[in-house]
Amino acid sequence: MNGLFIVTGGGTGGHLYPALSVACEARKRRPDQPLLYIGGDSPAERRKVEKLGIPFQSYPLRGLRRHRILQNFGILLEHAKATARIKRILNAAPTGIVFGVGGYASAPAVLAARIARWPIVLHEQNSYPGVVNRWFSKYARAICITYEECKSYLSGPQPILTGLPIRPEVLPPEGWNRSEHLNNPPCILVLGGSQGARSLVETVLDTSLRMDEMNYPYRMVLQTGERNQDIAETFPPRSHVSAPAFIEDMASVYKSADLLICRAGAATLAEAAAWQLPAILVPLPTSTGNHQMKNALHYQRTGSAHVIAQGDLNRDLLFHAIFRILEDDSRRKSMIVGMASQADLQAHVKIMDVIESVAGGLS
Repeated sequence: MNGLFIVTGGGTGGHLYPALSVACEARKRRPDQPLLYIGGDSPAERRKVEKLGIPFQSYPLRGLRRHRILQNFGILLEHAKATARIKRILNAAPTGIVFGVGGYASAPAVLAARIARWPIVLHEQNSYPGVVNRWFSKYARAICITYEECKSYLSGPQPILTGLPIRPEVLPPEGWNRSEHLNNPPCILVLGGSQGARSLVETVLDTSLRMDEMNYPYRMVLQTGERNQDIAETFPPRSHVSAPAFIEDMASVYKSADLLICRAGAATLAEAAAWQLPAILVPLPTSTGNHQMKNALHYQRTGSAHVIAQGDLNRDLLFHAIFRILEDDSRRKSMIVGMASQADLQAHVKIMDVIESVAGGLS
């Protein structure tokens, strides 16, 4: 089928990177394929998309606010205006297909596709789907998912288990396997997401002081997020603890780490699985539908992660969790195997296969 391929999602990195992986796979297969990314109204998001040579379009949008009915009228008006503008883009194209990865920024493009009777393919990255994908699943021609647990929340066609695409620059080398032997000293990687996680950062730094008091050997790389750099500055500088606001070369830090401490966003978990990196997960308690806890428990059931609820998190509990993993060779090896079992480095290929089967082949 000749036509325009629209990729839409956002506006967080967790939605952006999987969408871009699929867009890059589409361009790899058909370099001349007309392609458009419709995302959140973020300069950083625009830069990341356009850096890949993919045209980018955005509109001023906000997500709906719970318990703020009057404010939501204005938000719905923003979405209506964006939908009308995108509908004009669709009307100007001979035909095409829309691929949505969720997030409020994807709603106008998916709705415009529904109105224009364009085929829709969705991808849901979490164990519990977001609002947009739940709403539009009944209209999709195909739905790709990351977790089996997601199926019961979606209507429409039978979901296809594809896994979650990983941004190409973070993929491990082909055939790479994690060593069962620890670094000397072991390296702990801590990620709070692109914005950081204030309580997690503070507790980790507090835990690191206790580890120092006990003369426990370790090295730590802690991504604080820009908003939490002030917390790191209140702790004494130590040569074995690095606390940058952001980490540019994620592949290198994943490769050198022995243990990951992080929230339970789907994208981070997929990257940890690709690098076979055992994890301590502290799910974000305010995530929609508590989806981060559902994601985390999925990994805990596979034996690849240990879960600590935010309400239970303290430096003693975190230290003991770290100690039990790093000092138990058998458990750590089992976690490495568990993480490897969750990795799917071909997720972007599988999703593109589904899109092409729906579209009859994009050219």
